[in-house]
Amino acid sequence: LLLVIWSVGLLFAVTSAAGYYIAQRNNYLAGIDAKLTTGAQMARHSVGTDFHDRLIDERSLDSNSYRTIVEHHNAACVESGFQYLWSNLFLPDGRIVFTSATSPDKDVTRGDHAAFFSVHSDPASFAEVLKTERPTFSSFHNEWGEGRMALLPYRDAQGRLYVFGASMNLQPIDQHLSDEFGWALGLFAILFGLAGVVSLWLSSSLIRPLRQLQCNMAAIASGDYAQQVDVPGGGEEIEALNA
Repeated sequence: LLLVIWSVGLLFAVTSAAGYYIAQRNNYLAGIDAKLTTGAQMARHSVGTDFHDRLIDERSLDSNSYRTIVEHHNAACVESGFQYLWSNLFLPDGRIVFTSATSPDKDVTRGDHAAFFSVHSDPASFAEVLKTERPTFSSFHNEWGEGRMALLPYRDAQGRLYVFGASMNLQPIDQHLSDEFGWALGLFAILFGLAGVVSLWLSSSLIRPLRQLQCNMAAIASGDYAQQVDVPGGGEEIEALNA
């Protein structure tokens, strides 16, 4: 019985800690999604809300102007803690091309950012926003890394869909949550241990008098009528047996 109680208690401790972890992670993600939304909106306003109206092909923007946009996104990411800020245009021929980007190392001189009008290599990541045309939030893992991203859809003057995106690296947050999970699990384990000690003490104080009573009753049943039932805390019921 005690083993069952301990097993149930251990399961309760783990379940409680896991529930705490999930609740905390959901709270963090809600805050991150709000920040990502602000970042994507900020990126859109930084280039102008009519920016995509003027884009036709890869010749629509000169290299210096595009470099300025990338440098601005780089600086915004460093200042606000974003991983990437970018935008994509959905062309009538089905291609999804970059119209702004961020350098992975935030150094535009290395030229490792997505080029203007280069085709996005992971079109599947746009499936939901393309289907619903509503802001979407999801985790991603592709050639640009992994993290949490927000995609905000808009329509330009020609009716073409375009999105501004923002992302953040979740590794520091996951590490923090893992630490909190360990702390919560440890706390629940300590509380469970204390509850177990108290339970053992209470069960012992209840069982010991009953065992003593059993021994006394067995002696009386065998003819030892002089046997006295001496059980601490027995009260009037035990006194009645002695009579």
